[in-house]
Amino acid sequence: MDSVNIFEIYKVDVGDLIREVGQKEYLSLEEIKDLLYTFASSLIYRIDELIQKVHEYGGAVILPHPFGRYGEGETTVRYYLEELFKLNPNRVVQMEDLLFFIKEQDSTYYSLLKQIDGVEVSNPSCSWLENYFASMLVVSLGKNQVGGSDCHTSDQVGA
Repeated sequence: MDSVNIFEIYKVDVGDLIREVGQKEYLSLEEIKDLLYTFASSLIYRIDELIQKVHEYGGAVILPHPFGRYGEGETTVRYYLEELFKLNPNRVVQMEDLLFFIKEQDSTYYSLLKQIDGVEVSNPSCSWLENYFASMLVVSLGKNQVGGSDCHTSDQVGA
């Protein structure tokens, strides 16, 4: 193994881990835990700091399938759309209304939407309606559009 993939964003070279340990032949379980904690805690960022770091390194921050379904209780653009419909199920919602609602409900999440570089508008794992809503969102935010295969492992490529 040459590297350990952490959050698909930051790779830690196993050689760095070995050099950190020094010339010890064996490590106690406690030493291993301390070492892993040290490396893991150096990778923890607030999301706005992480966005800044990505931009510093010339990367782009993309919001994936914002209207797709996630786990129970996940905060997504879709979550706020559903909350807005609960308040008035008969209302026709424009994307600007949704963004205003998000800004009122969660200014931090709204701020993050303003900092991203693009939105995934084409995803085969989403319905055409979810992709359509994503394309409306990207126009309202004035961001770039991206599409993806949504493959998370190599065996999903071409499937």
